[in-house]
Amino acid sequence: MSKYKILIDATSDLPKHLLESCDVEIIPIEFNVDGKRYLRFSDDRELSSFNLNSKLLENKEIKTSYIPASLYVDTAAKFLKDEYDILIVTTSSHLSACYMSAMIAKRALEKQFTKRNIFVLDSLGCSTKMSVIVQQLITNKNNNMAIEKNFNIVSNTIENIDTIAYCEMPNFLKTNDRFKLKMGFFDKIVANKLILTFDENQKISIYRKIKTRTDALSILFSYIKNNISDSETEVYITHGGCQMDAINLANRIKSEINKNLNINIATMSLIVNCYLGPLSLCVSFKKKGKENG
Repeated sequence: MSKYKILIDATSDLPKHLLESCDVEIIPIEFNVDGKRYLRFSDDRELSSFNLNSKLLENKEIKTSYIPASLYVDTAAKFLKDEYDILIVTTSSHLSACYMSAMIAKRALEKQFTKRNIFVLDSLGCSTKMSVIVQQLITNKNNNMAIEKNFNIVSNTIENIDTIAYCEMPNFLKTNDRFKLKMGFFDKIVANKLILTFDENQKISIYRKIKTRTDALSILFSYIKNNISDSETEVYITHGGCQMDAINLANRIKSEINKNLNINIATMSLIVNCYLGPLSLCVSFKKKGKENG
């Protein structure tokens, strides 16, 4: 089997212990906070989640960007020169231009490295959904699965990943032009907290409007309990500065749904946090229905 490297962008919210133990390369994403440029790395070396949430609460202007094709080319070329094949995983093409940029890079690299294989996987998600996808790719790779088979198997299971999120402050979604809401009703719901679900195109649906955070955590738990696959072994939870809520939710899932579930908790990537706002939660898992092959 040819050796290969998995490249992911910085919206994948893999927990720190997994990032340190798995063989992946993370490509940073640029964002701008109140006129100052930052790069989002997995270790948040340039701006912490705490500081970002503080700036969000201060209504600082925050803009995000996509990864340019040149950065994909430069990153991948380092490994291609050492005779690695490449598998790139990007943020959803419905949310970002990263996928298109990676495809441009793929075509350029294939002209230079004619004997190497390069695959680009559109995650059709971000944050916890990307974490589920990347974890499966890593597991398959560690089990000596060839790159093309790994790409094909995981591509066919993406539609079976469910994501639900809690938005404490809907006004952040109101100003967001990347997530697409089905209805324009913010003038009626700004006093409510929201439970959100995402379709395969990352279009947001309002699952429930609620008044209290306690209600939100109960609804998140009930949704997971009703929809998680019986064969699921991994659940991913990210939080925007509310770690104890994430821990409490994880403990309830293990005690009332399946004690053997491996629940991974991470700080929400700064890019996603910009859009969902402070104190938000996001959960992804494999849902009931067609089982993965």
